Amino acid sequence: MAMRSVLGRARSWYAGPILAGVVAIGAVLVVISCQREHVPSDIQRQLPLLTFFSELCETDLSATDRRNIERQADVLLRELQRRPGELVTIEDTTFADGPEPNDLTVRELAERRLEDFSAYRDLTGHKCAQPLEQRLKIALRG
Repeated sequence: MAMRSVLGRARSWYAGPILAGVVAIGAVLVVISCQREHVPSDIQRQLPLLTFFSELCETDLSATDRRNIERQADVLLRELQRRPGELVTIEDTTFADGPEPNDLTVRELAERRLEDFSAYRDLTGHKCAQPLEQRLKIALRG
């Protein structure tokens, strides 16, 4: 009986430090799992960070600008396959104090660029660049 009492006290004495250790390890694992890598800077420069794909709908778009947007779209589609969870930094202009850096995953960037087509369609009633829109939809599903 005395032995059980001693073991019971020892168990309760160790429970606090053990629980604290388990919580600390869990917190470290959460922080590690939340840290994501950024895409390499040379690739980030090739992505459509400031380009809206709805610009392809403009009739006065130069051939050079059109090729640049299409090239950025190709890079986005490629990186969506390779590294959808890696981060890119864009200047978010939704803040009253001016642009603020904002991290998005490659997937989130692709979703935003897909929304460009919906916004254009809602604004004008016209569809445009449907092959690119379809390629984005398919890539986001996969």
